[in-house]
Amino acid sequence: MTKFGQPKEQRMNAVLWTIQGILAGIFAMAGFLKSTQSKDKLLKRLSWVNHFPLQTVRFIGI
Repeated sequence: MTKFGQPKEQRMNAVLWTIQGILAGIFAMAGFLKSTQSKDKLLKRLSWVNHFPLQTVRFIGI
């Protein structure tokens, strides 16, 4: 037991789930931006967009 009254495994589980939730949010935001922004806006930050059709970029964003 830790001094907070929870076993180490439970605390680690909570930390890992929190990190997983944050990463899922980041990936969801990136996908949303790829599926909603114009190709010109995406080209400013992502050079690979120029090599694929817009439909493929949108599909990757989903």
